[in-house]
Amino acid sequence: MKKFLIIAKWEYLERLKNKTYIFMTFFFPLIIFGITLVPSLFMSEEDKETKVIGLLEENVSIQSDLEKLLSEYKTVDGQPSYLIQKINLSGLSESKAIDSASNLVLQKMLEGFVYIKKVNADSFVVEYHSEKISRFKDIARLEKAINQSLIKIKLEGYNINPELSKKLTKQIEVKKVKISPEGKENLDLEKVFIGTFAFVWFLVMSLLMVASSLVRSVVEEKSNRIIEILLSSCSAQDLMAGKIIGLSALGLTQIFVWILIAISAVGPMIFDYVQLQNFGFVLIYFVLGYLLYSSLFIGIGSIGNTEQDLQSIMSILSLLIVLPIILSVQVFENPSSKFIDYLSYFPLTTAPLMTIRVSILEVSLTDKILTIGILILSIYASIWFSAKIFRVAILSYGKTPNIQEIIKWLKSK
Repeated sequence: MKKFLIIAKWEYLERLKNKTYIFMTFFFPLIIFGITLVPSLFMSEEDKETKVIGLLEENVSIQSDLEKLLSEYKTVDGQPSYLIQKINLSGLSESKAIDSASNLVLQKMLEGFVYIKKVNADSFVVEYHSEKISRFKDIARLEKAINQSLIKIKLEGYNINPELSKKLTKQIEVKKVKISPEGKENLDLEKVFIGTFAFVWFLVMSLLMVASSLVRSVVEEKSNRIIEILLSSCSAQDLMAGKIIGLSALGLTQIFVWILIAISAVGPMIFDYVQLQNFGFVLIYFVLGYLLYSSLFIGIGSIGNTEQDLQSIMSILSLLIVLPIILSVQVFENPSSKFIDYLSYFPLTTAPLMTIRVSILEVSLTDKILTIGILILSIYASIWFSAKIFRVAILSYGKTPNIQEIIKWLKSK
């Protein structure tokens, strides 16, 4: 077996058993899934008890409408989730009325209370007072019911039938249809956005971990002088190639596991979030982008000598990797803009930006082939660049080299 393959196998298997890698591969996506799932579980959790909500009204009356609208919500035993209790504090000033109602809340007689004041025919002041204002589900329900009640009052003020208005103003869904030379295709833009963004996010997160592993591996081997022992049995090129292949395979394994976890969590619905028509190109950009970044990381990482150097290098690499995430919103907003078009031909942003563009835009085959060609040439250039630096840097100790020294290394034969 060729030496670089032996090194790649060792790097892959050795780091595959690393506890941090195992945690980030199997438990990190579960944590992210939990963070996104727990709020929705709380929002969908059934009500266990009836909550008494006070109603303090001034120049307006919506109690009956509010009770009717909130009657659709029931507790687990079939009781109303909310009871509206009118607070009659006539004769008191606004501030004293609110203070008295607040005392009822503090005495646990009310869950909270709604204060509504009609300013004029089109303007109302609405406040919700409670000790537990973080109960988003309750607040969302109350807000919806209050809005509907007040809109009804406004319509009646202009002699407009609320039911007729509801029919006339019913929201119409606009179906998104993507036009391409192959024909028309219905497009759920929200799902495509989520799916594509997740793919770019997978690439960025995995690259951050691979960057850290590559840089840390080289710095540790240099500081422990292990690098000299390794170079006694293989060339610098074999060592570099082995590290790139081994750690890239490690990162791709991680992404594969993440995708399997996503499929097992979401099921067949996950394919609604993927544009199968261009999925082949997405995979090509993904792998080529991965190889480009990995080959750059090994060269840049070999410059470092200490833990402090490692942190400085990682901060620079992190900025390079996170840049596509920052630009992704702009790409979704205007994927055909000249600015995004030019960045699609810049090697460091080609892979993530083209992953997004081919998913939401009909990109010509010429552009696809051209950008893939740019990535392949950039990978060769990156390997040449990294090999030149790596060959000298791995045996350089002491101070971190400056730009002039690095240029001298690149010019050396």
